[in-house]
Amino acid sequence: MDPRHDSQAGSERRIEIIVISLILILGFWVRIDDLADWNAQPHRAFHRGEPLLTNYDGHYYLTLARDLLNGQYARIDEKRSHPDHPLRPFPPPLLSVVAAAIAKLTNSSLNWIGVLLPAALGVLLGLPLYGLGRLWGGPVMGGTAALLGLLSSFYLYRSSLGWFDTDCMIVTLTMGGIYFFYRFGAELAKTRYLYFLGGMITSGLFLWWWDQVVHVVVLISLFPLVVAALVSYRPPAREGLLFGVILGSAFILVLIFVGWDLPHRIIESVWSLKDYLAKSSHGAFPNIVESIWELKRPPVHDIAIAACGSWPAFLAAIGGMILFAVRQPREALFLGVPISLAGFSFLYASRFQIFLAPVVAIGIGYLVAEVWKRRHRRASVKVISPLLVILAAWPLLANDFTRTSWPAVQPTMVEAMERTRLETPPDAVIWTTWSFGYMIIYWSERATVNDGQAHPGERTVYNYIPLASQSPRLAANFMQFFSKHGISGVQQVYEAVGDDPARGLALVKSILAGGPQRAQKIIRRAGLEPVGPNQEAADWLSFFFPSDAPPAYLFLHDKMPTTSRWWYWLGSWNVKTRSGTHPKSRIFQDVSVTDNRVKGSRELEVDLETGRVSHRRGTLTLKSAAVDDGRQIRKHLYESDVKNHLYVSIPFNFASIHDEDLNDSVFGRLFYRRSAPRQYFQPVMINGVSHQLWRVRGDRLEAAKPDQ
Repeated sequence: MDPRHDSQAGSERRIEIIVISLILILGFWVRIDDLADWNAQPHRAFHRGEPLLTNYDGHYYLTLARDLLNGQYARIDEKRSHPDHPLRPFPPPLLSVVAAAIAKLTNSSLNWIGVLLPAALGVLLGLPLYGLGRLWGGPVMGGTAALLGLLSSFYLYRSSLGWFDTDCMIVTLTMGGIYFFYRFGAELAKTRYLYFLGGMITSGLFLWWWDQVVHVVVLISLFPLVVAALVSYRPPAREGLLFGVILGSAFILVLIFVGWDLPHRIIESVWSLKDYLAKSSHGAFPNIVESIWELKRPPVHDIAIAACGSWPAFLAAIGGMILFAVRQPREALFLGVPISLAGFSFLYASRFQIFLAPVVAIGIGYLVAEVWKRRHRRASVKVISPLLVILAAWPLLANDFTRTSWPAVQPTMVEAMERTRLETPPDAVIWTTWSFGYMIIYWSERATVNDGQAHPGERTVYNYIPLASQSPRLAANFMQFFSKHGISGVQQVYEAVGDDPARGLALVKSILAGGPQRAQKIIRRAGLEPVGPNQEAADWLSFFFPSDAPPAYLFLHDKMPTTSRWWYWLGSWNVKTRSGTHPKSRIFQDVSVTDNRVKGSRELEVDLETGRVSHRRGTLTLKSAAVDDGRQIRKHLYESDVKNHLYVSIPFNFASIHDEDLNDSVFGRLFYRRSAPRQYFQPVMINGVSHQLWRVRGDRLEAAKPDQ
């Protein structure tokens, strides 16, 4: 063998190692560069010297990691979905296990680990992209794919500083499985089985990592193995027979342990997920996907920019992927899963854009590699190829450098949650929006009703009924009733009226709104059938107004005015008509009040003397205005048939113009006017439109309140 050839090959390998190392370093740097902005404005990002997460759901994994670290990982999660308390996953989620292990080995803060770990794991996508690109088009394709995959904006956003969630490894494990199973099918030597083993280990880690959708992971993981078996695995007959027997036996053993209906369960699970994403609603309660931003279908333009930074690069990626599929159809088959899931971002939900990262990266990488292959024909190609990579990467880098991802909530909100722990007893149940559920559990260490995982339509409707209700008595009594009995309690009423949710929920509201005195008559007229311990009217009365319900509290926060369209819609859900009300509300910032004139963002101008309003979208008249200076609320009433109401908070430079529905709801009364009856809602912690904590007291049988 020519030593000069060995020397050249060794030199090329060293160059490849240097290039991929620099790409990984760059990928990590762009994921943590926001720390500079955080350090410059610590009041927006740090609490007690520690950084906060940029997403909501990450607190679920942090809570489990904390419990693992403290030896308190119980099988039943007593803080979530109160009082129905789901089982915790077993084994614990891999993300939480890794975080707890790092904290134990390094004695580091879980909050710092939660912020930095996603960035460290997110860059690992560069490895399978480089490996596949190198196999399919050479080192240039591999390097280009790794670089652009790590810079793809949406994937970068969800695998960066503070995004403590499974997204940072989902794409990596998907592409890692493709790499190993492709090598398993393509190799001719016995080493192919080492790649098979690598693929199975990757699949096992994937199942542990994304444990909330196990059946989906099974399909994602095994698809490239099936492709390899069909199109490229061609061993000698005896070897293939032996491998087939071993694989088949392993599959039968799996079916014996998990059930022979596993294939059916996988298909059924995936199909139900499709209905969920398609926003289909087959029961009495709504599909809440409509209210979740990451599960909405984004505009095509936004998808293109988030994936590639520019339309030319996006079109080049599509063209490159088509060319790759035409010229190397067998290899392209292995990308069937990421291509399909990336397509879901156009059809169903924005969160699938993370799968666009490897697809567009491989597409552009293939084009650049094809250009580079022609460098011996034209010297200019040696300049054109790197220039193409720079032109594709620069918009993505520019987008990252001009945007800062801040924590999901500011430190003042975290302080409020910590104070909630001090202001409430250990057995308290905190009612709030489902997006804040995990954070309440993590920072307040108190139970909640709804969260980012436990939010099916029925539970979420119950969670928001008190907020959307026009009756403080109904709201307080419903929270007391549900805090004691949960979903099963409501469903007992449905059973007692002939399994009719529409009649049952209306009856629950009527009884709780009437209070104990009127409830006795309503229960007798309803003719409730005996269910469990509730045999007679007196039993049902005690059931609706329990004396031993845990203390309930209502936590209101600054995100609620901007999301009122959705939580009010859910809270006002009519089971009979299968519809809810979307209240009208406009939010204004940078508000100032001079004499009787209000000015704010979006060209807001209000004359408090006449009740006339003008803003960017037009003009309107008010029925009432409330100006809160932090000490008292000054009210203005106007003669108007149009039921628009204005609330202005001078300390927070905030204003809201909303309709009668929102204004007269319990939320409106508490958050904007703080005028609900004190026998039902007692202020505990009030900080304007930033956050509020209210103690909720429902009616008791031994001290029935007069009708209201």
